[in-house]
Amino acid sequence: MQNGGYWWLLIITSVILLISTWFDFEALRIGKISVVEPIFAMEVPIVILLSALIINEYLSPVQIILIITLLIGVFLISNKSLKNLLHIRWEKGVLYALITMLGMGFVNFLFGIGARAVNPLFLNWFTDVFLLLACTFFITIRSEWHKVRNDWKNSKNSSSALVFQIKWRG
Repeated sequence: MQNGGYWWLLIITSVILLISTWFDFEALRIGKISVVEPIFAMEVPIVILLSALIINEYLSPVQIILIITLLIGVFLISNKSLKNLLHIRWEKGVLYALITMLGMGFVNFLFGIGARAVNPLFLNWFTDVFLLLACTFFITIRSEWHKVRNDWKNSKNSSSALVFQIKWRG
């Protein structure tokens, strides 16, 4: 891949990550965590499928059996009963969770490609900076810095804010 291709890979990965993250938080905001989270685990087959189709990576039979076992386990954990499998009711947030699953599966695949093409640490740094700048941009254009400030003030008693304050002072 030429140098220009690296930048496109970094930008595309960052944009898909940003969009997928938005769907992720929306799914968690409107849906039940116990319903939404197991769907996220289904991104594993997406990565496997993309790896097989695009870069011709294949799994051994033992690896396939282990992944199928994992997926069956996640499916069984997320269902109360197997009696009503034909009458599945779509809960709030499931559509967002499915979009997140597809997006994050693609992002994980792109991270795998990117880790081979550029330094993995640089790829991670680039996507983090991209997300930081995008969030800063959206908070600014929506004039919501007062909400950030209020959240910061209200979270001073939380453990993560407390740890940050201790490290910052000392």
